[in-house]
Amino acid sequence: MAAHWTSRCCRVLFSLNSHVLNSAFTNPASRFCRLNLMRCSTFHTSVKRPGLDEFFEDKKLWTESEITCGRPWKLDELRIKSNEDLHKLWYVLLKERNMLMTMEHEYKRACELFPSPERLDKVDESMKNLLSVVDERNEAYNLLETGKTGKPEIVEDRNILGLKVKRQTREHFIPPFMNKMHKALHPPYTKIRGKYIHLYAEKLRKDRHRAHAKEKRRIAELRKRFPHIDIEDPPKEGW
Repeated sequence: MAAHWTSRCCRVLFSLNSHVLNSAFTNPASRFCRLNLMRCSTFHTSVKRPGLDEFFEDKKLWTESEITCGRPWKLDELRIKSNEDLHKLWYVLLKERNMLMTMEHEYKRACELFPSPERLDKVDESMKNLLSVVDERNEAYNLLETGKTGKPEIVEDRNILGLKVKRQTREHFIPPFMNKMHKALHPPYTKIRGKYIHLYAEKLRKDRHRAHAKEKRRIAELRKRFPHIDIEDPPKEGW
């Protein structure tokens, strides 16, 4: 009984779909439907591969003790390629790296030696060079459009102790004036802190002076014991 109703429903749906398609191509008022059908007809996808075979090497290479491979991509070779080619090459290298890391893990699990482990280093070097080329192009584009490199800036700020430190700017989800953690780690500078900051700076200067004097005494002792020694004087102390 269930099979009878299923087959009947399928026939009804097929007849409805056929009627819709015929009306879409024969009725002059259904221009919008025809355009949508024509647009959908050009859509395609790659071949589906539900297995995990691409994460492993060819089975012919499983018994090899050494696998011959090429050299990594050079910067000069990558600079002459288009952005589309670099985008494709990035995913090729990413796929190769995932495969090599999978095989390396599998060989370790089986307590065997991974053949030609330098392949992973070559892929990493190629990916690093590719990112360098992309950074060069982004920097050139930003300099042309805005006059800036577009990279995060290095700014001078004060930490929770009031000391000057350099940090790299980055994006935040919460503005600084609404971020309680940022307010706690970067309190406003006050004159009371300035007193202790000056004392701390004086302590650092004294430490540098002691280290410089100690180095001078060491060099003088060496020259006294070994008159023919060729040793340079320590650099002048900078305040």
